[in-house]
Amino acid sequence: MKNSQLYILCFGTTLTSIVILLNYFQRKKRKKQDEKRKNEYLKCKTLSDFEELAKKAMMPHRFYYYDYKAGQGHTYQACRHYFDKQLRIMPRVLMDVSEIS
Repeated sequence: MKNSQLYILCFGTTLTSIVILLNYFQRKKRKKQDEKRKNEYLKCKTLSDFEELAKKAMMPHRFYYYDYKAGQGHTYQACRHYFDKQLRIMPRVLMDVSEIS
């Protein structure tokens, strides 16, 4: 095997290793972000809480499209009033009771 072929083989193997490591750390970071986001969702009790999370998570132009209230926002206010009166967000979280006596 020539030196140039050996160099290409070593470089290719190293590059593959770097790509594998990069993918691993990206997945690990994404999983950590998903856990954090999940914990934030569990803390939400009102529609305003969800809107604040959406504002943090979404690109600004997308959130402002959602948040845009045509005219004086009467439809938005009516829907909001209905949601507050008729619907409730009731988070249900299971607890580990195996160690409770």
